[in-house]
Amino acid sequence: MLKGPIQCGSARLPPEVMLVSYRSDVVDLEVRLHHETANAVLVSLDGEEKNAVWIPRSWCEIERHPDNRLVWMLSLPEHRATEKGLV
Repeated sequence: MLKGPIQCGSARLPPEVMLVSYRSDVVDLEVRLHHETANAVLVSLDGEEKNAVWIPRSWCEIERHPDNRLVWMLSLPEHRATEKGLV
């Protein structure tokens, strides 16, 4: 729980105010998981390992797609996805 006022731009909000709107640059991608380590995942958009890229786990979240066991949902900042050629 936050203590004291929250600085939001030039406004100071009391601690009981919950911020519910924010700008997010996170993208969600359907990928195939080819390999994983404690520090990174090897994923591709087309299922071809030759086109796969390593994504550090510190950049992303990955979980199995609820409707397709072969597909994984990868969430990461858009600039990181762009950097790795995924968008």
